[in-house]
Amino acid sequence: MKPKRADWLLVLKELKAMDSLLLTEVLEYALLQDSFEANVRDYTKLIHIYSKQKLLQKAEDAFHAMKSRGFPCDQVMLTALMDMYSKAGDLTRAKEIFQEIILLGLPLDKRAYGSMVMAYIRADMLDKAEELIKEMEDQQPDSGIGEFDIQCMGTTGF
Repeated sequence: MKPKRADWLLVLKELKAMDSLLLTEVLEYALLQDSFEANVRDYTKLIHIYSKQKLLQKAEDAFHAMKSRGFPCDQVMLTALMDMYSKAGDLTRAKEIFQEIILLGLPLDKRAYGSMVMAYIRADMLDKAEELIKEMEDQQPDSGIGEFDIQCMGTTGF
């Protein structure tokens, strides 16, 4: 019997609930199985898990595997990568991903801007963070930027 996508998802959900170390291994295996019917969100989830574990190389490998299987990059996937690089202190890579989102003509939402702003804050480039916040305000005037400013100030202590 070949498991269906629903079966795979049930197993993955249980592994996550148990906080099992097998979660990533099973997800990696499932992504290779036709019966899993993988999609971009599945790869995004794997990259997010690796990011939380600070396994940047594995996250990059998963990203390249996704691309080699013909899945398109979308704004959510690229924002997850940008956030990973930001948290790892790799401002250069975070900026590259931010530019890739722009070049692909994908929408820049509050999360994408927020990840890049936090990358600048972590790099102690507060002037650049402020410029980007102003750009975000111009692009999305009703997006709750004031709340974002307050969160950033709380993060940096200014």
